[in-house]
Amino acid sequence: MERKKIVVGKKKKKEKKINSIKIIIYLFMIFIIIYFSVQMIRMLVIYTELSKEYKKTQSEFEILKKRLYDIEKERDMIKKLLEEKGVTIKDGKINYNYVPQTVEGTATASETTR
Repeated sequence: MERKKIVVGKKKKKEKKINSIKIIIYLFMIFIIIYFSVQMIRMLVIYTELSKEYKKTQSEFEILKKRLYDIEKERDMIKKLLEEKGVTIKDGKINYNYVPQTVEGTATASETTR
């Protein structure tokens, strides 16, 4: 006949030891996740600011381009009018091509010298 062991009370469970290294690793991972999420949000804010600045600069560039076109058009018109009267401009120097200047109301240069 076999003897039976009599168990009195409950079985003791093994105590789980808190592993401090695992806790440190988990905290470090949480810190890294939070840090990079903050950096991503920061970069997103910077990107939106830069895109707004780009749109603003692009619109200003278009306005300045139109103004430059108008100024060049006006300059060409003035140059054409001067060439019709015999005046040429080369390298910033005005050449009158020996056209006698007349006073308004006189027909020729000889009348102005009287």
